[in-house]
Amino acid sequence: MSDSQPDDRPDKQPNSQSYIAAFEVALSAIRQAKDGEIAALRQQADTLRDRVEDLQVQVALLEEKEARVSAQAEAAEARASRAEGELGGERIRAHTLSSHMEGYRADLKQARAGAQEAVRAAEALRHAGDAARRARGRWARLRAAWRGE
Repeated sequence: MSDSQPDDRPDKQPNSQSYIAAFEVALSAIRQAKDGEIAALRQQADTLRDRVEDLQVQVALLEEKEARVSAQAEAAEARASRAEGELGGERIRAHTLSSHMEGYRADLKQARAGAQEAVRAAEALRHAGDAARRARGRWARLRAAWRGE
């Protein structure tokens, strides 16, 4: 036979059964590797799902806390506004009282001056009364002496 012609002898034909067996072994190895990867990916997915659930719980808690803090901040701002309004009112009252105090101080100064004038007048009257009494006393003594008493 010539070298260019295929050899059709049964002992030289490829064994298709061995190829099929080798293919099935390789396919089985690929399926096992794929199943292992799928299991690992499912575990990672479960872990990530658990982490997402934990984060969702934390987000919900933080949102609730943010709502409470926001409400507290609004209440504090409202109280601050009321306090500022009340402070303005108190400042107006203080200014009004200060104005009244200035008037009262002026009145007090005049009253003190009047009281000092009254004290001086009373002192002058007392001195005049003492002088009149002494004078009457002299006249009485002179009359008594004149009468011989």
